Amino acid sequence: MNFDKAKTALLMIDSSDLASKKNISSFVGFLEQNKIQVKYLIYLEQKEIPEDSNGANVYISKKSRNFWGLPKQKEFSALFENEFDLLIDLSIKQYFAFRCIASLSRAKFKIGMLPGNSAPFDFMIDLKNTRTLSEYINQIKKYLPMLG
Repeated sequence: MNFDKAKTALLMIDSSDLASKKNISSFVGFLEQNKIQVKYLIYLEQKEIPEDSNGANVYISKKSRNFWGLPKQKEFSALFENEFDLLIDLSIKQYFAFRCIASLSRAKFKIGMLPGNSAPFDFMIDLKNTRTLSEYINQIKKYLPMLG
């Protein structure tokens, strides 16, 4: 996957990491500066989807997950049908649902974090002891332009 040719990206975000909204916004700005259209998949610990959601994002709430934690809403089939240029798992925690989505996604290039099963990802970043969203995003920004 050549970063210069990427046009679309799916970001998988843990809602508990939204406290780091500034880091995520900065990363989205970085992608948009490179003319990459971004779509969000947000994992919620709460049961219901927030009322202020505008439909631009796809949410995985407790209500929208089945017994195994996998999404059961029709919006998710569209995520699997779209062929994103990039899929980036921005969650610090390891979610089974995100791993399954990454495995089923037709994205051309998938980025995730070590440790964990690397099976669904093409490129993984090892943060060693500094497992923060800020450092993870900095590493993605560093290595992503080198892809080509």
